[in-house]
Amino acid sequence: MFSEVYGMILLIIIKQGGLTVNSITISRKLIYSYSLWNLLSSSRDVIS
Repeated sequence: MFSEVYGMILLIIIKQGGLTVNSITISRKLIYSYSLWNLLSSSRDVIS
């Protein structure tokens, strides 16, 4: 699951033409939101 997300992030970075500050920031946001979403869904499983 994580590898798919990193693959998508890499594609986005490549499409933007290399490691710019902007693409790094976008990838960080994607990783954070994905981790948060994973955390929320796993805690929901524990509760229910």
